[in-house]
Order: sequence, then structure tokens, then C-alpha cells
Amino acid sequence: MCLADVGFIWKNQIVYATRGGELSISGVRGTKNFHFNDVEWLYRVSYNPDNPHELLISGQKKGGYIFSWIFNPSKNYLYDLSDNGDVAYKAALFNGKCYYAKRGNGGFEDRHIVMAQNLRISELSYDDIVGNSQEANSLNMLKMLQNFTNATFHWASAGFKIADDETLAKRQAICDTCQYWNASARLGMGKCLKCGCTSLKLKLDTDQSRSGDFVYINY
Repeated sequence: MCLADVGFIWKNQIVYATRGGELSISGVRGTKNFHFNDVEWLYRVSYNPDNPHELLISGQKKGGYIFSWIFNPSKNYLYDLSDNGDVAYKAALFNGKCYYAKRGNGGFEDRHIVMAQNLRISELSYDDIVGNSQEANSLNMLKMLQNFTNATFHWASAGFKIADDETLAKRQAICDTCQYWNASARLGMGKCLKCGCTSLKLKLDTDQSRSGDFVYINY
């Protein structure tokens, strides 16, 4: 449905991000895209259950520095989380306490869960770090999820069949001449601005036993 390495679904919105540092929040009002300056990798995106509008983000900057943030895109604030000088990596906030993955002596992934003893929340310059833009002419992710679910249901009902080369070529030709097709989107996989799907959906075959002219693409 989309390229996502980290993220979650909460009520009426989907939060997802690529490993390379681009974060998107999609809900009934559309999609907002965020870029974090000087960030090379995003390792985890979750939320504060006591305040779901606060996102908890852990990642790595281009210089190799590991960070852990509280990010609120609706109120435009950004905070750094640390405990006795250690980055509160992959932090989780619950009932006023902070738990995080503390690094051991065996390498980057040698970590164990601890409760912060001296949590420090430091305000960062939101405007210097966060850039955002509203995605235009696109379905919100919830509608894309509905389309994807419907297409997957029909595909599963047909026995998970894959379209043959001739059918795939015909479908691709239709998309290539369509005004809603953006061939350069999704890292070259393309994206339909009408149904929101990529070219991967073209490979799904469908069961035509119930309807000889059934078309699975949700135009």
C-alpha cells in the first residue's frame, strides 16, 4: 500500500515513516509529510498513551548521534529525552514513568529495558529541525487502506493468483495513459492519485467465475 519501515495505526489516523527520515501522518483530513533536518535514520515511531498527539521518535543523525524525541505536530513542539546523560532510546511513557532500551557493553543491539531514574526533557528548536508540507491531490491513507483491503480480499478469494505477463502488460498500459497515474511516485513503483495504489496491485489476479467482466481496480 505504501513504503513504511516504522509506524502505527491509532483510531482514525495512520502514522508511517521510511527508514530514511520522512514521516507521514494520514487521517480523514488528508496527509501531512514531515522531514527532520540532519536525520539519517528513523528506528522507531510510537506514541504517548497519556497524550496520543505526542509521537515518540528514536533514530540516528547523520553524524551517528542517537536521539530520542517527543514530537507534537499539532502544537509544534519537540523535546529531547535523556536519563543521566544516556539517550532514552526507544522510549515508552506510561503512568508518568519512562522506560527505554539502555545500551550494554556488547554492541549497539545489546540493550535491556530500564526505567529512567533521572529523566530529562529538553526543548529543541522546532523550526530549525522540522519541515512539513501538506500532500495535495491524494487520497488519505485510511481510504487507501480500505481499497487495499478490498483488493486483497478478492485476491485471496481467487486463490492468491498472479496475473500473467500479457494481462500485466495490458493493465500497465492503461495506467501509463491515465491522467491519475504518477509514474515517478513511490520510488519508481508509481502511484494512482485516484485509488492510491502502486503498480504492485497490477500483479494481483482476480476470480472471474462470478462475473466475466469483473475489474478489480477501484477507479
